[in-house]
Amino acid sequence: MAGDIDDLTHLGPLLASEGVDRRITVNLMAAKAFLAEGRPDQALICAERLFRLSGWQPAVAPVLLSILDGMGAVARATEVRKIACLSACKAGDFALVRRLYLDWRYHHVAVLGREVFDADPCVIEGLDRLAERLRPPGETPGGGRAPRQTPRVLYVLSSVTQEGSVLAKLMAGLLTHHDASRCEVGVAIADADQRAFEESAEGRQVRTVATLRGWTTFVASEAGIEARLRALRARVIDWAPDLLVTNAALAQPEAYLLVRSLDIPWVAQVVGPPAQFTAPGAVFNIASDERLLMDCPGSGTIVRVEVDLPDDQKVTPLARTALGIPEGAPVLCGAGRPVKFSPRYLAVVAEVLRKVPTSWFLALGVGREGLAALPEDVAGRVVALPWTRDYLGALALGDLMIDTFPSGGGVTVMDAMALSIPVLVMGHDLWREYRSDQWSVAHEFALPDLVIAADDDGALAARAVEILGDALTLGVMGARARPRVVARRGDVARMTKRFEDAYRGVLDLLSPRV
Repeated sequence: MAGDIDDLTHLGPLLASEGVDRRITVNLMAAKAFLAEGRPDQALICAERLFRLSGWQPAVAPVLLSILDGMGAVARATEVRKIACLSACKAGDFALVRRLYLDWRYHHVAVLGREVFDADPCVIEGLDRLAERLRPPGETPGGGRAPRQTPRVLYVLSSVTQEGSVLAKLMAGLLTHHDASRCEVGVAIADADQRAFEESAEGRQVRTVATLRGWTTFVASEAGIEARLRALRARVIDWAPDLLVTNAALAQPEAYLLVRSLDIPWVAQVVGPPAQFTAPGAVFNIASDERLLMDCPGSGTIVRVEVDLPDDQKVTPLARTALGIPEGAPVLCGAGRPVKFSPRYLAVVAEVLRKVPTSWFLALGVGREGLAALPEDVAGRVVALPWTRDYLGALALGDLMIDTFPSGGGVTVMDAMALSIPVLVMGHDLWREYRSDQWSVAHEFALPDLVIAADDDGALAARAVEILGDALTLGVMGARARPRVVARRGDVARMTKRFEDAYRGVLDLLSPRV
């Protein structure tokens, strides 16, 4: 039937069948038949009707999505993914919600290579409704109480098992420097089971620091997301923290589901797009810069990220010969996740390589396929290295870094400056509407004379050419870079105390008044 137009003709009268199940079947058959005939527009009509008639069931969404994805209809395809996710929330299928949520949340990244994250009240409401299912029948909401003299703070973590996770590095620093006389700390891993947590190098880093400091760690080994969340929830209630703190509440759904199922105040750390890191349910937000706090849905403060910076005297650069880079050749470098190596950024890199014909470009965090936008005339002087355990040794080969743009880096720029590598960064306009794929933070701690006006790609390329071709300027700029970043972003104990001050301030505000 699928390839025969006569059969399509016979299907026509059945579109108005009295039984909805039959109409669903007819539209499914017709959509497939029209696709076989090379008529996607007509197939789309049938698939959209099929989705509506089914009550927007996730099970039939793939038919519609295959058509929309094939037509490049990104906006509608994203909307359909959201609707399917909401249907799964209503049905209470935790595993399906997770899969569909991630499919919806990261669709723009997968299809367009752009990190665009919008806050969606419908999705938040759907997750809130699903979180209620984690409460045992008959459970009554807990009442407010005065916190302990030494309050208990539980970090509900997400995304700390991912390779190269900056969030894991940030959390390890906090766990190392927390003052036990000011707060008792616990850690709950929301988005990974015990095996995944223990097998991840980043997870082991967090666990090791927590163990050494004697902090309580909660990791569930139960099979299935719902069972794991229920087990975690029960253990958290037994531990009775005064405050929950998330590090990436909506990057994946589990952390959000857990905190929303509990009657414990929740504070959101916001070190990335607010739509990924916070929601209206948070009683307070702690953002890493002004631009992030501007879009947090609720009160908050700023605590800037500081990290344990590398010692440039203790990092040994990789051998140039192993990477095919000639001795003495000036090395331009960039670092970040593949999505950050934008066509605009690579166009500037290409211009610099042309103007400085002895130079090479070292890209860290991306494979060669992620640099396809580089033209052939400079591609022979490019080395691409995915994340490696000797990332600092590779980075130390750089003579000058250009921070990725329009989506800039953070810790990678700090590391480069700590290794005495000058970094050129694109400035940021606070008055623009926030876009997670057009956001930079490095201008806050970079050398002022290496910050270029926003969107002036030509000026950025020209300044890079000027510096890269002058060994004396490179040396002077490098000598200035390390002390600047160490003074501004190299004191983790200072940052941790500021977090502790914020937590205590929130608890003071929430304490019942006598």
